[in-house]
Amino acid sequence: MSARFRMSSSSSLAASFTMEQADDVSTTIQEDQTLLSGAQSELNQAIPCKDIQVEAPSDLPGGYQMETEVNGRPILVTIPKGGVIEGELFTPAAATELTDIFLSQRGPKGDASGLPMGHWRDGFWRICAHGPCHVTLWNSVCCPLLAAGQVITRLQLTWYGAPAANIAQVSVAFQTIVMILFAYYSVRAVLFFIYAYLDPNANPKEQLYIEPPSSYFFFTALDDLLFYMHVAFLVVVLRNIRSHMRARFSIPDSENVCCPHSGCEDVCCSLICPCFTVSQMLRHTADYRDQHGVCCNSTGLVQESPATFVKDAPSIV
Repeated sequence: MSARFRMSSSSSLAASFTMEQADDVSTTIQEDQTLLSGAQSELNQAIPCKDIQVEAPSDLPGGYQMETEVNGRPILVTIPKGGVIEGELFTPAAATELTDIFLSQRGPKGDASGLPMGHWRDGFWRICAHGPCHVTLWNSVCCPLLAAGQVITRLQLTWYGAPAANIAQVSVAFQTIVMILFAYYSVRAVLFFIYAYLDPNANPKEQLYIEPPSSYFFFTALDDLLFYMHVAFLVVVLRNIRSHMRARFSIPDSENVCCPHSGCEDVCCSLICPCFTVSQMLRHTADYRDQHGVCCNSTGLVQESPATFVKDAPSIV
């Protein structure tokens, strides 16, 4: 027997004991894996759905899957052929009960952030969903760019609504939006006083129309240009945010909003209905039944609220 295989009796006992421990550990691992695979297989067990009635949270196409609760049980339902419209009660084409293992991986309401997956939290036109005095309504109508900045903070995007490459871009995004707004309204206020001063017809006592000087038309044109630049920037930001959200939360095209099934839904909604667009994004990224909204901070939520921030871990370093 060679030297490398020679061992004392005590060493032999220790080695034997270690090998027995290894066998026990291996057996335990195999049993755990068997239990885990059994639990995961429950995900594929369909449950009867003929007595299930689900209210559609938004317009959804046929064959799409969404998570909901029936009698306190979390289930995954399949939208029937032909699709459904917002508020419609429907019987799902299929239903699968979600196990605790699945929910621990997906979060309480669809993904790791706890926000709804596969559909918007509510409909596009429900800008008054929380009443006529709610902050989401007034922020969206009076200053949609500020409201967009709050969504940007929640989703951790850049100031123009694109995914951030690092945390520094996220930290200055809302401040950048505020500075843009301050500069925009300040310059427009200055321009207003300039062309009001240059307008010879500003005096209501004057009966005859007097042709304004060319400088008056220059400053009014500059004011108009600034306004259209603001609108264009708002549309680009809203389009970027909405496109990111639909990709992030796997939200399909809607049936009953701007330009359905055209491939340019995000652009159309941002251009035609910016107030409704940003309001829906605010409502999707915060459950206002549990969280309190405020007007002018970076998230639009009070600090005591359990705000949900959607983090793309691979891109935030």
